Amino acid sequence: MPRRFITSCPRTCVGAATVLCALLASTSASATAVAGAASVTIVAPVIAREEAPLAFGSIDSSSSGVVLTVNPDGTTRCSRAASCTGRASPAIFALTGTAGERVGVTVTDHATLSSAAGDSLQVALTLGSPQLDLIAGKARVAIGGEIIVPAGQAPGGYHGAFHVDVDYQ
Repeated sequence: MPRRFITSCPRTCVGAATVLCALLASTSASATAVAGAASVTIVAPVIAREEAPLAFGSIDSSSSGVVLTVNPDGTTRCSRAASCTGRASPAIFALTGTAGERVGVTVTDHATLSSAAGDSLQVALTLGSPQLDLIAGKARVAIGGEIIVPAGQAPGGYHGAFHVDVDYQ
């Protein structure tokens, strides 16, 4: 006859298991409740308003191409000084919102300027400051650009637009 293992436990084994179960049950029952906090700050919508457009003045491109750069700080550089006349200046945007908050500014990389005749020029845009603090709820951001006018570009007024996005940070 084969040997059988003992499948029952003596009384001391059952008593020890009961004590162990009681200990485990008592440790899992001890829990702590903690109160959490929540808060929110509601800010006024941030508003951007164009005070001045990006202006390149007048450019004469009759003989060779001209590169005109208008920096966000207002300085300019013309590859052929005699070809660049008139007032060149960066675009200026006034920002308003909640005082003490920081805003991030982004601008499209390029703008297309078109004439009434359908000719076009590309402007590479340069952002003055990508982050600004709204001091007393206000700030200003400047946007410059660089335009390359090839020799023989059709004369006329060229106009276009670009997008500026402003968001709280």
